[in-house]
Amino acid sequence: MCCGMPFEIAGLLDREGLERIAIHSLKAASKEGTMVTPCNGCYRALNLALRDEVKCLHVAEVLWRARDELKKAAGDALRGVKVAVHVGCHYAYAMRERALKGVEGEDILEDIALSMGADIVSYDEKKLCCGATAMKWPRIMEALNPITKLKVESLLNSGAEAVLVMCTACQLAIDRAQYQMKNLGELDKTIPVLHVSQLVGLALGLHPIDDLGLHLHLIRPERIAPSSPRELLSDQR
Repeated sequence: MCCGMPFEIAGLLDREGLERIAIHSLKAASKEGTMVTPCNGCYRALNLALRDEVKCLHVAEVLWRARDELKKAAGDALRGVKVAVHVGCHYAYAMRERALKGVEGEDILEDIALSMGADIVSYDEKKLCCGATAMKWPRIMEALNPITKLKVESLLNSGAEAVLVMCTACQLAIDRAQYQMKNLGELDKTIPVLHVSQLVGLALGLHPIDDLGLHLHLIRPERIAPSSPRELLSDQR
């Protein structure tokens, strides 16, 4: 069941309609008491409709709370990997009062990456939207496309070997924009865009294809079965 947010963005639902659809989805989790989502938009929609009997967490929050255990399990598996982070608007801004804050780094994604030895790199447009919302408005997408392009160019100039996100819509936007820009001859290099669950999976030794689906990305490393995350992310197309 959809959380309802794509319909809200497209102008097909008002806030009341969004909450109705989200409540319907939450009922499926009411028996367990907790729902976990990998998407910022779903996180926002479900928490707007939240009732006391159901708790909705972001998977990044679950991983953040378990980062000490992850460090014990993964060690410094990401040591030397240069990571640029994009948290995403619907977590960082739309849910500002609820969103968890970083402790070791500027945000929870940095905390997770740092716990496993990654190097965090900064870039000028870190707080800029990925532009994913524009995908729901085809008639004005062309006008907003420069937002995603500016984000991509800033990420590429950071020297990062991977872009770390916590939202599937952000992942799609940055991944697809690079693919399109490269095909148009606007890019001579690209960076893999990994969801936080995929990066943690790599650090824990999960299989890049069978477990993490990295072969399904438009932008992916040249070699898909490395002996370490460092080897996989340093061999980009």
